[in-house]
Amino acid sequence: MKKLLFLIIIICLFSILAANSNAEEPSVKKNRVEWKSMSPKERGRIIEIYKGWKSQPVDSKERTKRNYKNYNKLSPEEKQKLKKRFKAYKNLNPSGRKQVNERLKAVDSLPPENEKEIRKKYNKIREKPADERMKSLERTRFWKNLNKQEREIFKKLMFPD
Repeated sequence: MKKLLFLIIIICLFSILAANSNAEEPSVKKNRVEWKSMSPKERGRIIEIYKGWKSQPVDSKERTKRNYKNYNKLSPEEKQKLKKRFKAYKNLNPSGRKQVNERLKAVDSLPPENEKEIRKKYNKIREKPADERMKSLERTRFWKNLNKQEREIFKKLMFPD
């Protein structure tokens, strides 16, 4: 009798699980691209992205997820500005990218009390007209180390309008 009751409970659980999985399936399939319909190049790209994702540290994955959520909250105009900045960054040569990345790392590694102060200064600079910002930038050592092409690209990064 106990075995029969146990068997009935197991069958009920499996039927409930099967019903729930069938209910979710259409919404999942609707948003997927079939693997078979992808070109070998697309498949390779997805595999590379997956390998990169799996090898990332947990904090990096969390930052990526947070950035994705924040990006989706942006207005279409803000998204367009951000895309322009990324495009300009991609056009920088390796030394230009390295300089930008070093600056960003330096800002990220600041103690919280210094970070607030620097963010205030940054926001103060951003409130200035573009020509005043450009004059301030041209006086920096960073600007003087860039070649003509890098300066043009950096202008596009800083002044996407």
